[in-house]
Amino acid sequence: MAESLGLTPSETINFAEVPSQILEAFFGVMSATMPYMGDEAGFHNAADQDISVTEGAGNGGGSTIYRMRQGVERFLITDINNAAAGTKSQSNVFVMYDNVSSASAQFNHVPGGSNVLYMDGHVEFVKYPGSPPLNKKMSSIMRLFDRPPGPPPEK
Repeated sequence: MAESLGLTPSETINFAEVPSQILEAFFGVMSATMPYMGDEAGFHNAADQDISVTEGAGNGGGSTIYRMRQGVERFLITDINNAAAGTKSQSNVFVMYDNVSSASAQFNHVPGGSNVLYMDGHVEFVKYPGSPPLNKKMSSIMRLFDRPPGPPPEK
């Protein structure tokens, strides 16, 4: 399967090393949206829902991964008695970032790094390898989504 995705053996993912929350989120979104392939409205509705996961793999160690929306950071707080924790969590939750890959040619910024947008609105350049989402595990996961320009390779 790795060859069909254009991955070399060194770029393949050992799913045992992938954070369980990422795996469960990926499979949860896939299973929720697959019945709606071809039904754009149904697909978008299914994708715009919270995802139920195994206890401990959800936000804040719970059983739900919440979709991105205003105020969702409160579900990431473990100490509800600390009012400053909400602000701190917004500045630590990444929302979007430039492509990161285990192949240097796939980076948007050479010699390797990414602009990362955080939930509080600030943007920070993070060098690779570094803290999430610019670590080696995330680069391997994102490599699955890298598609070279042009038509897909023939089988």
